[in-house]
Amino acid sequence: MLSKEDNELLTRVGAGTPTGELYRRYWMPLLLTEELTEAKDAPVPVRALGEDFVAFRDASGKARIIGAKCPHRQVDLVYARNEGCGLRCLYHGWVMDGEGRIAEMPNDPAGTAKDKISHRWCPTHEAGGIVWGYLGSPDEAPPPPPMGWTTVPENQRAASKVRINCNYLQCLEGGLDSSHAGSLHAGSLSKDLFPTHPRSKTDMFDLLVADRAPTLEVELTETGMRIAALRNADENNAYARITTWIAPWFASVPEHAGVPRFVNGFTPIDDTTTWVWFIWYSPTDVLDVPLLKEVSGIHDLERGYYTLANVGNQHNQDREAMRDGRSFTGIAGISNEDTAMQEAQGPIADRTVERLIPSDLAIIRARQGLLKRVRDLENGILPTGQSEDIPYRFAQSASWTFPKEHSWQDAYTALEGVEG
Repeated sequence: MLSKEDNELLTRVGAGTPTGELYRRYWMPLLLTEELTEAKDAPVPVRALGEDFVAFRDASGKARIIGAKCPHRQVDLVYARNEGCGLRCLYHGWVMDGEGRIAEMPNDPAGTAKDKISHRWCPTHEAGGIVWGYLGSPDEAPPPPPMGWTTVPENQRAASKVRINCNYLQCLEGGLDSSHAGSLHAGSLSKDLFPTHPRSKTDMFDLLVADRAPTLEVELTETGMRIAALRNADENNAYARITTWIAPWFASVPEHAGVPRFVNGFTPIDDTTTWVWFIWYSPTDVLDVPLLKEVSGIHDLERGYYTLANVGNQHNQDREAMRDGRSFTGIAGISNEDTAMQEAQGPIADRTVERLIPSDLAIIRARQGLLKRVRDLENGILPTGQSEDIPYRFAQSASWTFPKEHSWQDAYTALEGVEG
């Protein structure tokens, strides 16, 4: 469990909060490229870490993100005109460019005021179908992380997102929790459900449900941690699933060889809502994106990237399907199962009353890692891994069997040498 003070510390992300300041030291995914494309020249609202922004593409084609309210009279710039170098507020005609300058101020004929006023803006970087932003001080922005997976051909990668109605930490903890896969997802990972999915050609389902009590080992790294969930495959072999956490918001999900690699990201919108990101990629194969989205349950999203399955309708849980054995959870889609459990913890989970066991080790270590980064930053120590490469190599996460007489570390290293 966490103390009330630490739970409060980790879950509040607004401007001036310790964890909010930590997140503002990292590049984060803020919107999809497709959102700007579909909007054409209209500004797109963006909310992150409790702040409101608008995104637009300037005359040079660069994605820009600036504060949502005109600095003059606080009119929402989602109504503004996109006029090349920036956005023109309709009220009095002020133009804010993509780097916080007031380019025009028609109602100041002397022309003396505009150079004294600046506007909130964020450095941006566009890669992999995502517009990334740095919400800290622009003067302190580290180089954008290379994120090697963004360099694979466009038809070998895909990105999407879903808005989730709970605190980011619940989503992150779900992404790092390997022990729930054999229970919560036992039905949705069945080979019979989506027989054309590459995962159905592996023995992942059988291995997960055969041993639902993995032993966890956690290795801390400069960028986060590596989590090994070890299960019995048979009398002579062990089954390892390696999940990696790239602090503060990436979780790389273990898949078997031949299955598209998968990364979840978690961007806090505010204290009680989160963008959950879905990133698939393959160094070698073209992706069947509609199938990947359907398996996750995010193939039919509402405008604004909402899912129709939510707490209000109990995530469309089908009790009849549960009774007749067609579904373990009654919830369609792996992601929707995760969302249901995370939203069912409440807007902000009360971690002071939970009872953790050894299989929760990864969650415990992640909380400790976040707390350390937050407190280090409060003491003037910058976080590590701000611009590390987010690798797409095999070694980022993995899932495989190996002889029990070997350590998983040695087997992992050998596997990396073959697949890396």
